[in-house]
Amino acid sequence: MTALNIGVYGSYAEKLPRLWWNNPDAFPQRYLYLKLTEKAEDDESGSEFLFKMMPKNEIADDPSWFRVNDILKFKNVREIHKFLQPLGLADHPLAFDHLGQLHEVVYSNKVISFYQERDQSLDKVLDIFIRTNSGGTQLSYSDLLMSVAVAAWKDQDRNAREDIHGLVDDLNKIGGQFQFDKDMVLKAGLLISDLTDIRFKVTNFNRDNMEIVQRNWDLVTESLTTAVRLISSFGFSGMNFGNQNAVMIIAYYLSRRSDRNRVLDAPSEDRIAIRKWLMAVLVKRGLWVSTDALLGRARTAIRENCGAGFDGDAVASAMARTTGGMAFTDEEIEDLADTSYGEWSTYSLLSLLFPHVDTANHVFHIDHVVPRAQATLAKMDRAGLGEDDPDRKYVSDGINRLSNLQLLPGRENEKESAIFPRQWMASDAFADDRDRDSYAREQELGDWRVLPEDLSGFRDFYDARRKRIVKRLKELLRR
Repeated sequence: MTALNIGVYGSYAEKLPRLWWNNPDAFPQRYLYLKLTEKAEDDESGSEFLFKMMPKNEIADDPSWFRVNDILKFKNVREIHKFLQPLGLADHPLAFDHLGQLHEVVYSNKVISFYQERDQSLDKVLDIFIRTNSGGTQLSYSDLLMSVAVAAWKDQDRNAREDIHGLVDDLNKIGGQFQFDKDMVLKAGLLISDLTDIRFKVTNFNRDNMEIVQRNWDLVTESLTTAVRLISSFGFSGMNFGNQNAVMIIAYYLSRRSDRNRVLDAPSEDRIAIRKWLMAVLVKRGLWVSTDALLGRARTAIRENCGAGFDGDAVASAMARTTGGMAFTDEEIEDLADTSYGEWSTYSLLSLLFPHVDTANHVFHIDHVVPRAQATLAKMDRAGLGEDDPDRKYVSDGINRLSNLQLLPGRENEKESAIFPRQWMASDAFADDRDRDSYAREQELGDWRVLPEDLSGFRDFYDARRKRIVKRLKELLRR
């Protein structure tokens, strides 16, 4: 519509190269012209007419170029004929036809389709804009809401856009490679400011609401920053964490605590309670639905139950709309025990199973107890596990599952990555047998002296460790 308006009614100016910005000749006005005596050369657009944006001086005394907005001067086709006569173009085979068709397009042909939307809802207007703009620069609904929020920001001493984008950048610099976005920051602003309606609607980003968010902006910033620092201290990063709703729930709880920074200190009771809740809800399938309603229920539960400290059971129950939000059935626990390497919940499960792992101060990798590198088809052939051997399929199915996974510091993972577990346990990676016994007990490996030293021992090791892991999950998730 903008381009059409410029062509029919207006002009366009663009700076010429090698001229000073203050030079009045640096920005010549260009108008849309139609070539009356030629057709357009064949091109991909299939256009029959030759249009060009040019300044007046380029066409000078050439009457074959017609300025398109002059078509508005002609009331009918007869006036076009009178216009062409003194130019010597009245009998030209193309000139009259070109101008006649241009006149019809502007005055007669209904070439623009439209539908009158009588609903005055701004949200509907934004939806329509996004659909019609799909062929141009892509703008999301939150991009447009961001503009509405910025326009409603009253504090002249602060730049809303810089504040919001700056906070997103700061959060993503904490720990490693987090991918939080402005949507989370905008919604967290509504949530922490205790606005009743936190949905992404234009009406929720009005001046009154934005004034409340402005007043609470320092609190929003501090609460979100502390929440992300806490999650990072649990060993999470952008590589194994992507639940922005969990961040907002933790940030909301922290916003109500004057001693919110204490959660960063171990062993703070709140830190322990939040960690347990986070690990459990990250692996609870089906809990994270109906985002806005879920956040609202979690906020209510925090107001009503978390005055003396974080009550993870109450928050999870409210999220699930049941009295057993973090309760896991036997079937669910069996499914968790079969979680595969590469799933989002795998790191959370291992952190829940093995809380002794110091993820706050060290980088830990998800490691295979029996190395994946030892389970290639070629190595299984050499180990005597032929295509018809049932143990071959057992190894292929189980090598990447939870019962063959552990958390190891990055450097140790690199050392251990290609050797069987019994060889590694017997190596100088451990100080003595007591050290080995302690590690095997903490990682639920059983007796390290009988760990697999080749693929033939995988089935017995896997089945025994899976039973121990299921038992530990039941103890942890049924409290």
